[in-house]
Amino acid sequence: MSGKSLFWKAVFAAGITAGILTLNSCKQSSGKSLEEMTDAPSSMPAVHHQSSSSGYNSGEVVEGEYQIVVSLTRLKMYVLMNDSIVKEFPVTVGAFETPTPKGEYFIEGKVKDPEWHIPKKVRKHWKDYPSRKVPGSDPRNPIQHYWIELRGMDNPGKKVSFGIHGTNKPESIPDWASMGCIRMTDEGISYIVDKVPVGSRVSIRQNFLQETDYR
Repeated sequence: MSGKSLFWKAVFAAGITAGILTLNSCKQSSGKSLEEMTDAPSSMPAVHHQSSSSGYNSGEVVEGEYQIVVSLTRLKMYVLMNDSIVKEFPVTVGAFETPTPKGEYFIEGKVKDPEWHIPKKVRKHWKDYPSRKVPGSDPRNPIQHYWIELRGMDNPGKKVSFGIHGTNKPESIPDWASMGCIRMTDEGISYIVDKVPVGSRVSIRQNFLQETDYR
């Protein structure tokens, strides 16, 4: 069996059932530092609203060319074109008590300079933002310049409670430290926004084959 066949057999062997985190389960988390709270799903409604009019959305899954695989164990994102790895980036994923949901997704939309709605649990640290919103151009915005919205392959009409975005704390990458979102460096998120089209598949896996098995 070829290396490519082994790779995709491993990627999709677990099926497309996604362990979606609900908003309630995220809100019940406790003992979070301010930095770890920056991915709280309560910040996401405004981002989804903006994405619907951003001009990026297609609602169709792209089956060819670019695909993304995230390894939660290795803290890496692999970008593939026609089953071959063309790029890999370090990432920060969900902390152990708020893990990034494994499963099969696709890119639903992309947003440039999204607002961040400050979660209730950390508003006391953000009293200088009475609107409870941090503009996309603000250097304190933890999402920074781009937000990538995901949808589940098994339920494309339902929004999920996490996504892919940049960070204003690049030193926090790589790690298991977010509320479920996938954080990337400026280089990484810019590459995904520029190169990987809306509709591309995103596979989030716990473990992964050795690179030599699928190069």
